[in-house]
This record gives sequence, C-alpha cells and structure tokens, in this order.
Amino acid sequence: MISNKFDPAHTEILEDESRKEIMDVEKILESVSSYVGTSVADVGCGPGYFSIPISKRIGPGGEVYAIDLEIAMLEKLKENIIAQSGIHPILSKEESVPEVQDESVDTCFMVNLLHELEGNQTLREGYRILIPGGHLILIDWKKIKMDFGPPYTVRISERDAKRRCSDVGFKCESSFFAGQYNFGLVLKKPE
Repeated sequence: MISNKFDPAHTEILEDESRKEIMDVEKILESVSSYVGTSVADVGCGPGYFSIPISKRIGPGGEVYAIDLEIAMLEKLKENIIAQSGIHPILSKEESVPEVQDESVDTCFMVNLLHELEGNQTLREGYRILIPGGHLILIDWKKIKMDFGPPYTVRISERDAKRRCSDVGFKCESSFFAGQYNFGLVLKKPE
C-alpha cells in the first residue's frame, strides 16, 4: 500500500525556491489576509513554508502554533525560526493536538494536507481549536494528473473537500486562487 503521507526525507522539496512558482505563499496570504487573526494554527506545517510568513504578518504579540506529526519536520522548522518569532512548534498525532486548547485560535491553515488524511479527525481538531466565527484556510492539490505532487489517486476534488469540511461543521465562505495546481477554500466555524 502506498502511503499518502509526505516523506520527511524529502524536506528540501518543501524549501526549494522553485516552490514559489507552484505556490506563492505571499500572494496567498495577501488574498486571505482579512481572515487571518493574531492566533493561528498551521496544521501540517512541515518546515514552516506558511508558519514563518504568517508569523511575520501578524507581528509581535501574535502566535503561530506550527503543528506537525513528523519530528523531522519540526526540527527543520526550528532551524528556520528565531525564538522571538512567536512560533510554537508542536508535535501532534493525526487524531489530536492536545497542546492547543478548545476555541483558542482565530485561524487554522491546512495546506496540502487533506489528501494525506485517513478520515476527518484532523478536520475535527481544526474545528475544535478554532474560536466560534474562526476560519479554516484549506489548500490542497487539484485533482488533475501531473508529473509531480501526490499521485492522482490520492488527490481530493474541491467538491469532496467542501463535503468533508461540511461533514465536520464548517460552512464554505469562499474560494480563492492558490496557484494553477492547487485550490483554496475559506471555511468558517459557525458562531
């Protein structure tokens, strides 16, 4: 059986400058800036491709919970950040993030993660940690055949992503351009 999980042995792919051609984090953050609060969870943070720019945008006093289930990813993240950055690396399990309290973050990011998940428990954890009225920013690979990225067979369509999020309780507010290979959704936890 092929694992849906990204192999942390290939972390350099996540930090390569050419990744901006595929997914420009600054453009994405600009397009969702009105949904980003001062307390943010980046679930599946990897080496910090989103966590670090988010921390810079929300500035002093803001907090970013950089969450990953791979210790190797968090170690690489720690190499990339400075202690004063407001980033808190957290080792998690797919089914739980016990270090983050209920209804404690304004915004939750899940980038290229949904296709790796076995079920909806990680989405439920995102829902649990968000404040009422908080937003989930979900980005994943489009369900198209390509020479890179995850196999077509594990990719999830935008429609199926919306359905899975709705099953957990999220309401889809809008979609946004996340690059030619990815879709982006803004989902809200009802107040």
